[in-house]
Amino acid sequence: MPPPQASTPAASRSPVTRQEQLLCRVIADVLGHPEVGTDHSFIALGGDSISAIQVVGHARQVGLSLNARDVLTQPSVEALAAVAELAAAAPAEAPESGVGEIPLTPIVHWLRERGGPVDRFNQSLTLTAPKELDLGALVALVQHLLDRHDALRLRMQITRSGEWKLSALPVGAVEAACCITRVDTLAVDDTELILRVAQEIDAARDRMSLEQGRVLQVLWFDSGARRQGRVAFVANHIAVDGVSWRILTADVQAVWEAFGTGRTPEPGTGRTSFRRWATLLAVEAQSAHRSAEFPNWSHTVSAQVPPLGLGQLDPRHDLERRDRRFTLELPTGTTEMLLTSVPTALNAQFHEVLLTGLALAAVERQQKRGGSDGTLLVELEGHGREEIFDDVDLSRTVGWFTSLFPVRFQLGKPDWQDVQQGGPAVGAALKHVKQTLRSMADKGLGYGLLRYLNPVTATELAKGGRAELGFNYLGRFPTGNTTDWSIVPEHGVGLDDAPGMPMAHALEVNAAVHDRPDGPVLSATWSWADAAMPAQEARALAASWFRMLTVLTAHAERPDAGGLTPSDVALPSMSQAEIDDLEAELRAW
Repeated sequence: MPPPQASTPAASRSPVTRQEQLLCRVIADVLGHPEVGTDHSFIALGGDSISAIQVVGHARQVGLSLNARDVLTQPSVEALAAVAELAAAAPAEAPESGVGEIPLTPIVHWLRERGGPVDRFNQSLTLTAPKELDLGALVALVQHLLDRHDALRLRMQITRSGEWKLSALPVGAVEAACCITRVDTLAVDDTELILRVAQEIDAARDRMSLEQGRVLQVLWFDSGARRQGRVAFVANHIAVDGVSWRILTADVQAVWEAFGTGRTPEPGTGRTSFRRWATLLAVEAQSAHRSAEFPNWSHTVSAQVPPLGLGQLDPRHDLERRDRRFTLELPTGTTEMLLTSVPTALNAQFHEVLLTGLALAAVERQQKRGGSDGTLLVELEGHGREEIFDDVDLSRTVGWFTSLFPVRFQLGKPDWQDVQQGGPAVGAALKHVKQTLRSMADKGLGYGLLRYLNPVTATELAKGGRAELGFNYLGRFPTGNTTDWSIVPEHGVGLDDAPGMPMAHALEVNAAVHDRPDGPVLSATWSWADAAMPAQEARALAASWFRMLTVLTAHAERPDAGGLTPSDVALPSMSQAEIDDLEAELRAW
């Protein structure tokens, strides 16, 4: 199959109204496009659910009120502008509202159950540092971040009985100077600098302590006034997630710009504290409409599914190890199509396309071994910042909001020859995956609430089986830009580094798109547990996934390709078969 060719967005009408002008500028900034017109679709431009959150946050900063669902579903910027409202910036919560004891969220309960050296469970972000940066300016910048974001002042105490108690320390309680380490790299060449950054990040990880409230370490690699240095932010995962790093990067850039013009950095406005969100979730977990989801979740985790691996995961011996992971990259041309033309042609979102390819690859390998009916259980990781409460805005809040939930796909026994040719079997798989995901209330958020925060349902759900395969799509990250405070491509965003912790799955996939100067690249890091998933099997599945993604690009170019499902139509009683028949009639007409 020849490599797919990416296309560039078509020309579009220029914005006219104030809403259109603001939204075109915001979307262009978030997605890195030089220009966006009102006829452009957010999805066709390569937008996803994580960048939709960024659009919401940026839009609110310039006085526009809208939600992520509208960003993802409105067919054009013009249509999105029609539902957006001009609004004054919402007042921020009182600084002290985010301070104090915080109820444990579902993802923190999950971490507690997982066990292991949680102090070392970290993520990192490495940025280019301005040549003129000095220690005083860095201390002031980091202090602003610490005081602005409660999650960077988290403290975890573990009682003698093993109970976890999470709290946010008061503003000013954590001093930036105590978080910063200067590393002299004046005489270090670029190759050695890459190695030095990685070594120092590891050392910083070992200095963190949840009990003492040390969840953030900042490393300044001072290369002098003649070349850019590096600044690495290392944070315990309990304080940040993938969306948080985007927020912090934007804050660093904005604070530095304010320093450069002699202005005082602006305080955050309209943000909901992590503490309030956690409190709302604790109440939400007891609600009748959440409890009504229990039968579906119970069925998902209790139903028998064919094994994906060749053995059982043993958390006592299957620990996170850096030599048990590898990273593959999909070429720019294929990635570009998967981000833009494929979702548009198939009426899907990027993560739905990724999961369709993964499900096809996994089921194909299961059925080659024999005995599989096409059922696959996957544990998905979502951003968790769902819009389920009024007057809650998490688009600018730093914290670990991640949701985890199981999904059971039932692909049956596809015609694999037809699949390899990009035929209708591929479309049928995509429709099933898409409809399965969209039929979940609030993108699976309810599972964690019932599994960890509702004592009536928690015990039963805990008895259910665990998925062998875990999948996380982390969104798009711009890399390779040489401007100050840009993500360094050699290090980028280091996610979920947890050496020595028990593995949560036999096989895990963490995927992200890196927007490089020559185009986007899908990067996927695979981690495996030896006892359950031999290395060669993990690599074979990874290669098969990329092959299936290429097949999806071919399917999207077929004249009979389409992705309408019952979730897209106004008549919920319509079945998938009725929708397919109607589409066929319209094409033949």
